[in-house]
Amino acid sequence: WQRVIDEYSIHVQETFQKPKIMAGGVTLTVADTTFLYILHLYLGTASHIYWRFNAATNEADNGVAPLFRARGFPELKRKLKDLIISQNWACWLDLPSPSGKDVGNIPPWKLKVKVTTSKSKLIHTKAVEERVFETFHEVFGVNFTGDNRNNHQTDQGIAGGLDNVETDLDDDRSKPTLHLLIRIERDMVQVSLDTSTSSDSNPLHRRGYRLATAKAPLREDLAYALLLAGGLMPSWDLRSLRALLLQGESPSPNVLRHESSPTPLVCLFDPFCGSGTIAIEGAGLLAKMPPGRLRPPPLQGTRFCDESLWNRMKSLALETANIGREVDSSGISNETFSSQEIKKCISISANDRDTGAIESAKSNAQRAGVDKLIEFNCGSFSSHPLFNRFGSRDDMLPLTNCSDETVIIATNPPYGKRTAWGKELQKLYQKLGHSIKSMLDRKRSTIDAKEERKSKKVHYAIIGDKSRLIRSTKLPLQVAFSSKHGGLGVVAMK
Repeated sequence: WQRVIDEYSIHVQETFQKPKIMAGGVTLTVADTTFLYILHLYLGTASHIYWRFNAATNEADNGVAPLFRARGFPELKRKLKDLIISQNWACWLDLPSPSGKDVGNIPPWKLKVKVTTSKSKLIHTKAVEERVFETFHEVFGVNFTGDNRNNHQTDQGIAGGLDNVETDLDDDRSKPTLHLLIRIERDMVQVSLDTSTSSDSNPLHRRGYRLATAKAPLREDLAYALLLAGGLMPSWDLRSLRALLLQGESPSPNVLRHESSPTPLVCLFDPFCGSGTIAIEGAGLLAKMPPGRLRPPPLQGTRFCDESLWNRMKSLALETANIGREVDSSGISNETFSSQEIKKCISISANDRDTGAIESAKSNAQRAGVDKLIEFNCGSFSSHPLFNRFGSRDDMLPLTNCSDETVIIATNPPYGKRTAWGKELQKLYQKLGHSIKSMLDRKRSTIDAKEERKSKKVHYAIIGDKSRLIRSTKLPLQVAFSSKHGGLGVVAMK
């Protein structure tokens, strides 16, 4: 996100506040919704992007309304209504035309409200949610169906037959979702809109390619963060997107037809690939493909949703990616690789002993459009050519460049209650550490002292639930980051 802000702030001559670190993320100000679209397309480690309607006093200098205090439900409804009216939410919400009947104004979107409270008088989250729905009905005159506190359509469907019920439910599922977050802390209320949700309310880390899973898959944003910790940095070419920020000006042909710079030689290896998340995210990074390329447009259900802008942005991003594919109007790559040059630069291998996991990883990679960049191997990681024959040029395609250039080993080994390894788990980690150290020794033996000074280091990053278990690899490691994964605390070490 910082690269995006720096790149475009120079072009449009806007002064941006530096992003501020806060609990659970960062807060930043963007010029308009086009910048928000860019963040949705390129952010790889974010799970949500919230649009704040009010903020703390030290953050309200940019015209953002301050937080308001509410110690009772009448006060909450009154102040929430004042906020909605003062900010004229009706100008950006996709509202139905008034019908004059109390039961007719059904919006073309679903409203979902998430409430969190801490050290406040209002502790009943369900009751707070109900007051938000009541406020929306009073201000906009809209009614909600199904999960949204109104069974009118469903009751009508029962009176008219089961076919009508199924039709109503299908229509409700197809609607986009407005996900409103109400956070109450010490009686101070903050209202935010989750801009990253779609019709299925999927957070950003659900890229859209991982439909087949193996046991205990790693979340996509954690895989992306693990790769960054391992030294694999984004190298996107954002110049083609600058034309979208030129208001009323014709973009230069050179801006739209910029050629990507060549990708440096990089070898990426995941010994425990599972459903292939780490390898697929790494392939996207190396090929300069944005993480959000398969997602639907953000801000659905509002008048800020621009599907044509989103598709054009994805098309421009994939045109400058290091792949020889044609791109259709939806931004999805269609054709197979027209050149083998990119495969000479990107060497990615994914290994797992489970045949089913390998098949899942292959299908996921195909949906992500990176299947031609990854070599999949089924078997023990210790017998993989990278560990077994490092430095040899035989039988190592696509790993032919690894002895000369950067090697990154990023992996999510089995850990915790999600595996049946039991006491054998520590031996597995020790075996992994021994294989990596043996590979490093062979690498040093293949180059003389002069070349060693020029050669790049081998990077490795491992994620698990216990740092003690990861340290049993006997590798020199330090903590890169810690997070939550499926309710379990995890730590990444590099």
